[in-house]
Amino acid sequence: MEKSKKPELVGEKILIEYIHKILEHKRRKTFPNLPLASEEEYLRANKSNGLEIIKNPRTGLHYVIHLKEGEGIIVPTPAEIFEKYGITSLQGYDRYFATALLLQFHGKPCEEQSRKIGGAGYDRI
Repeated sequence: MEKSKKPELVGEKILIEYIHKILEHKRRKTFPNLPLASEEEYLRANKSNGLEIIKNPRTGLHYVIHLKEGEGIIVPTPAEIFEKYGITSLQGYDRYFATALLLQFHGKPCEEQSRKIGGAGYDRI
């Protein structure tokens, strides 16, 4: 089996607020009284020490990078996934979160499934 090509992590760094703006219409409909989660709340919810989003200008693909335990887990994320996964609330938080930025919903389950069927999982940096 041929090894997959490492993702091209070049492009524009995207702020969490940019993703929240894409999902604002869902927040108003689903969680009208809850504010946006902060970067610190994402880090706490993901049990990570960093979260970066890079948009490749050539492909339009977003790379959500979760910095955890001395490595970065690179989760390739097409723009439409942010809209498809939408928003969620988490127990213990009075905020809403973009589901695709939460490792436990978009990242970990997909990687585990990939490994079950013989894949290598996500690239690490």
